[in-house]
Amino acid sequence: MGASLRDDRPRGGRRPVPVGACPSCGNASPEGARFCASCGASLVRACPTCGAEPPEAARFCPSCGTAIAEREPVAPGRERRLVTVLFADVTGSTGLGERLDPERLQEVLGTYFAAMREEIEAEGGTVEKFIGDAIVAVFGVPVAHEDDPSDRAARARSRGLRAAPGAVGARPDRARSRRGAARPRPRR
Repeated sequence: MGASLRDDRPRGGRRPVPVGACPSCGNASPEGARFCASCGASLVRACPTCGAEPPEAARFCPSCGTAIAEREPVAPGRERRLVTVLFADVTGSTGLGERLDPERLQEVLGTYFAAMREEIEAEGGTVEKFIGDAIVAVFGVPVAHEDDPSDRAARARSRGLRAAPGAVGARPDRARSRRGAARPRPRR
């Protein structure tokens, strides 16, 4: 199915609206539609930061300067979502393991993991796995929420550390975090 563009700009000079397949679910959309009738995805290219609709050829948003990613079609039956991955590990766990009996270390880490899991799930996240002294969780899948998944991840991390301060000597005031976006690898 080919796609065409509407060239009349009736809505205050807005750019053309793509006609054809929805980029999220692949269902056909009627000419002039701004949202998919099947999945509700936006059919209009918008800035992820401010929501402005940049000109078709723009690589950066003229309103706020954010880089505009090229929108690639999503395979039918799949969807694109904003997600956050939380990776939290215990700083100094090697030294802790040297000082503690193995059973006591397992008990301490178990208390920490239980507190973190509870807070992650309370914020709508899903624990994917435990790796040694680390926990990996995702926010935004399988359940998406209205707010930013990175805010949910940050709250879960902070509350989890406060819930189990004695478990591993956790100090929320000294916890370090780094927030950033993963960049997709270029296709070759």
